[in-house]
Amino acid sequence: MNKNELQKYIIERIPIVKEMDFIIKKIEDNQVIVSGEHKKHTNHTNSVFGGSISSILTLAGWSRVKILLENIDPSAVILVKTSNINFIKPVIKDYIAITDPL
Repeated sequence: MNKNELQKYIIERIPIVKEMDFIIKKIEDNQVIVSGEHKKHTNHTNSVFGGSISSILTLAGWSRVKILLENIDPSAVILVKTSNINFIKPVIKDYIAITDPL
């Protein structure tokens, strides 16, 4: 699955992604890179809303699992059961989420 196929799949099956305007920028070397625009996700302090940060991170992780499962079982259902994030500092510009293998 290339980045265009993944973007199309996500937009068709996870409609909120289209509204949030997250873009699959790259799939390469066991990485998925997803981008978001600061101006589309700002809060009252002009930083990126925490929900947007959490959403892009979840989408990147979900996308990585989706790609891994494509060769094993393309019909597998992926469910994010829990999530935990610590906000270390405000995000004040365009941002990306990158998955890195352990």
